Amino acid sequence: VVIERKQNVLNSLTKGIIPIFILGLIVIGLVLLGGDLGTVAILAIIFFITLIINQVKLRMLLIPACFGVTVFAILALTSASRLQRILSFFNRSCANSDDCWQSNNALYAFAHGGLFGVGIGNSTAKWSWVPAAENDFIFAIIGEELGFIGCLLVLFLLGLVIFSLERIIRTTNSIFAKTATVSILVWIAAQTCLNIGVTLGLLPVFGLPLPFISVGGTALIGTLIAVGVALSFLHKEDTEINGAYS
Repeated sequence: VVIERKQNVLNSLTKGIIPIFILGLIVIGLVLLGGDLGTVAILAIIFFITLIINQVKLRMLLIPACFGVTVFAILALTSASRLQRILSFFNRSCANSDDCWQSNNALYAFAHGGLFGVGIGNSTAKWSWVPAAENDFIFAIIGEELGFIGCLLVLFLLGLVIFSLERIIRTTNSIFAKTATVSILVWIAAQTCLNIGVTLGLLPVFGLPLPFISVGGTALIGTLIAVGVALSFLHKEDTEINGAYS
């Protein structure tokens, strides 16, 4: 709403950028108080991309982006648990260390599943070998039970949701609807990439769920509400078009 109202002054530092950044810092700060650095990263990505698609000049985002990366790095390096996860990610020789337990056993689960998997319900990794198997590392269990083919199917379905959101963005003419739908698309896409990247050992452990799949009522309800909001924009657009021709 704020971005829509300030469309004419988005490239003004005092009238456009600073008020938007203050609002963004308040929202991100409230999440940060809960200690969830992974969600903070997602919110920051959403925030910057929504400004970019609204044609804010990149040079005006450079200083806030550097500030955000610096703060993120400080928070990550000053927390003992977060620092340990980062160090264990770069330490590829920690095969027998508790710090790499989740990541290593997630890869073993993928290897066990092979091409077609061991069958639904037949995973052995979920029995304490991969902690948080029902949320953060659920993609590893999918890989073990459904195999490489099952992983591709899950990626296809998530990609279909993202593609549908992209179609809504192209269809709507409302700045508010376009910005909100872009935010939802980036949220789902970024969370999917980060979750799968962690599971495959390509990223340090963030503690983010896989959209629509990981257990957790609030995460699932929030994602479903967001998609419902995006669909409401499409319904409104169809209603206006049909009304114009009736």
